[in-house]
Amino acid sequence: MLGPAQRVSRRLGPLGAGLLIVGLLWINWGIGLALDPRYGTVRGAAALTAVADVCVWGWAWIGAGLLSTLAAFLPNRWTWVGLVPAAGIPAIWAAAYVIARLLGEFPQGFNSGFTWLGYPVLLGLLAAATRHLRAERRQRRALDEEVEHLRLTAANTARGGA
Repeated sequence: MLGPAQRVSRRLGPLGAGLLIVGLLWINWGIGLALDPRYGTVRGAAALTAVADVCVWGWAWIGAGLLSTLAAFLPNRWTWVGLVPAAGIPAIWAAAYVIARLLGEFPQGFNSGFTWLGYPVLLGLLAAATRHLRAERRQRRALDEEVEHLRLTAANTARGGA
């Protein structure tokens, strides 16, 4: 009998677990931006605040987090619904920080930008690894079916069957 944690783990898989964790992180970050944005964050995101208020970006993070969290529970072929916003919003944020550094508005822009860029890279690696695992499982299942067929054929032949 499986415990609740094992059932959830089996249902989510590695990519679903990653999407769930990142989704909850993005919701948390978005709430912070919407309710009480820090000065350094606002200064670093100057390129984005020229487009929309920090509160709007906070809600964008919350929306990306909700999509990622919900997509964690979808079948594997639908995880892209959460993967795109989960990787997209920090990539946009990373670009804003790097642009702010290039414009001289945020001296730590490169550090912050490349830190935020780590999330999309890690999510991409997780998605690729998960895809590889699924392909290996399909191959293993096909081999198991072939072995079972050969075993039955050999047993039938040994008994004198056709």
